[in-house]
Amino acid sequence: MKLLLRQDAYYTEAPEGVYLVTHKGPAMLGGGSVHGLLLRLVPYLDGRYTLDELTEGLAEERRGPVTRLIRALMARGAIQRVDRPEEVPGRDEESFLGYFLSSGRDSFARYQATRTEVGGDGALLAEVVAAARRSGLRHVGVSGDLDPAEADLVLYVSEHPREETTRRVAELCAATGTPLAQAFILDGELWYGMLDWTTLTRRLTARPHSSPRPGAGLADPGTGRAIGARQFVHQVFRTVTAVSTPRPGRVTRFDVATLARQEHAVLRHPFALDVAPAGEEAFLATLASRREAPPLDGETLSQRAAPCADDRLGVFGPPDEGDFIQLPLNVCQIAVSDPVGLLGTSPQVIGTGLDFATARYTAALRAFAVYGSLMVDPRLLLNADGSPFTDNADAGLTALRDAVSRHQATAERSLSGVETGAVHAALRNGGGHQVADGRALSGTETGGVHVALREGGAEGGGVHVRGYSLAGGGVRLVPVGVAFPLLSRIPVAGPYRVPEGVASGYSWDEAVLAGVLAQVRRLTLEELSGPVRRLDQSQVTMDATGERYRSMLTAMREEVVAGDLTGSLGVPTVVCRAGRSEGVASGLTYAEALRDAMRDTLLGLQSRMHAQPAYAPSDLAEMQLTAPPDLAEMQPIASLDLAEMQLTAPPDLAEMPLKDAAPVEPSWRRVAEVAEIAAALAARGADLVVVPLDHDPEVSLAMPNTVHVVLLHD
Repeated sequence: MKLLLRQDAYYTEAPEGVYLVTHKGPAMLGGGSVHGLLLRLVPYLDGRYTLDELTEGLAEERRGPVTRLIRALMARGAIQRVDRPEEVPGRDEESFLGYFLSSGRDSFARYQATRTEVGGDGALLAEVVAAARRSGLRHVGVSGDLDPAEADLVLYVSEHPREETTRRVAELCAATGTPLAQAFILDGELWYGMLDWTTLTRRLTARPHSSPRPGAGLADPGTGRAIGARQFVHQVFRTVTAVSTPRPGRVTRFDVATLARQEHAVLRHPFALDVAPAGEEAFLATLASRREAPPLDGETLSQRAAPCADDRLGVFGPPDEGDFIQLPLNVCQIAVSDPVGLLGTSPQVIGTGLDFATARYTAALRAFAVYGSLMVDPRLLLNADGSPFTDNADAGLTALRDAVSRHQATAERSLSGVETGAVHAALRNGGGHQVADGRALSGTETGGVHVALREGGAEGGGVHVRGYSLAGGGVRLVPVGVAFPLLSRIPVAGPYRVPEGVASGYSWDEAVLAGVLAQVRRLTLEELSGPVRRLDQSQVTMDATGERYRSMLTAMREEVVAGDLTGSLGVPTVVCRAGRSEGVASGLTYAEALRDAMRDTLLGLQSRMHAQPAYAPSDLAEMQLTAPPDLAEMQPIASLDLAEMQLTAPPDLAEMPLKDAAPVEPSWRRVAEVAEIAAALAARGADLVVVPLDHDPEVSLAMPNTVHVVLLHD
């Protein structure tokens, strides 16, 4: 191919050789004689000669320097290749395309011939039409009734977009295979790219933000709109000419007031996808593949989480340390979206660690878990007979919440002579088992309230989701209110607390274990009564992380006391107290339980020391737990978040007597197993069931290990 020196390549002599500036940036070409050689070459770099033709007839000692100089100029973007001398760019567009393509002239000619239909409304429509024609398009039609079959390209723009219209345009273009580019103005911002309306609006509303103030920008709306239209058409120009390919999962935001432009990551919203519940065999096959998949590492987790994180359209926001003091533990916060509007706000999760990276990884795992607990797609739910609940996402979600609400109301009305509104108030206010008239509830009535609330919020009007029984090893239908407790609409004051048993992990087994231990911890605290036996910490050797926690607590000069809370399940459960901070954790071993309890205790001390309550673990006194009847008599409880319901408080652990420390007996060194825990609960009539929280297909590809481990009563 012929060699052409680009018109915007600049060079000058320098002490070291030649200082060169191209579209790739500045560069230095070294050598005392290189400037003189370049001056002699320039007249021949006009698109008429190839490299071989330029060096033909040169002596060997001269051919080498000429070849090296030409290759250096090509590598730095100063020389482009052209097929024919007449391909030397004439128009600016041809010159621009020549930087990226072998023939800018041919590419621009194809672009000019592209039949383009433009539709939409508002002043933005006129600006886009004008920009499209200025870009070189010769066939630009404007129609209120788009016909993609007669076009090579469709541009749809709107200042007042309507979902039914945008969806119809997308369906017409998909049916004919016509490329579609869209641009919408929402709250003073122009969003454009190869996007779909459902994803854009749902992701935006899932992450509430403050709208820009009118008049606060640099440009008037008309000027900003015109510039935004040109930016949009320029992206279309680059895409159609194959200069660049739109990055998957990316859209552009242009502020018409400030003229600021930013690219945003976005995953398609589940409601923009065609989905249906998988059959039982496919469900089991998916679980098997997730169990067999190798564990993720921190770097892989970070790479997978990156497309999910965005400050405006993300499944969750970017990790943020804010003004948190990173001592002794590193602390990170992530805001999570509310994908289907169950909360109406954006919950926050906290991750901690002994280093910066671990804190971020932990926060990302918790963000995936919280998102999974909020993302319910009614099209993936089943009726009691196994048939699909609905094929309409929006209508199905409304019907689902109504069904759960009606079932809960029915359960409440069945309470024997108890004013349910007063019961709710009494329970939430932590005022003991008393109703509005001051009458104390009997034990029978109290149990009835608990059962009615649990079952009423859990049954979901006969709607279910598939789960996997850890004891039986088979598929079990789980009431949707158990899998997604927020659907019960029990009003909750304060920040969102992820339901017990919801977890994400580096592996499937890790997530399941975390969910199981969360349920064990809750059950153990519920049956807690009497004095707590002190645990001799010196007899418990932890891993390196646990020992770091221990040394940090020691350095904070607070007396550290540990107690053994292990209950009837026999799963090691430990409370750790230092000063006014407490942590409780269950583990497969006492070492693991003590380590995690120390972590929460340390975090509580750190929060108090720096007066930063945002990341403080919940105090046990605030959890307001109550000891229920014997575990064998318990009803399904996964739909009832005890931390949120504020039930009657037990004696403060800080006031509970600790027995004298005893040596660690051999039984204390036992290692619990998930299968053993499941079997113990099954013997008492409670089934541990794993519900995959995978209602967002694209998020599940990034993080397949998100579960809700629930308890069902046989």
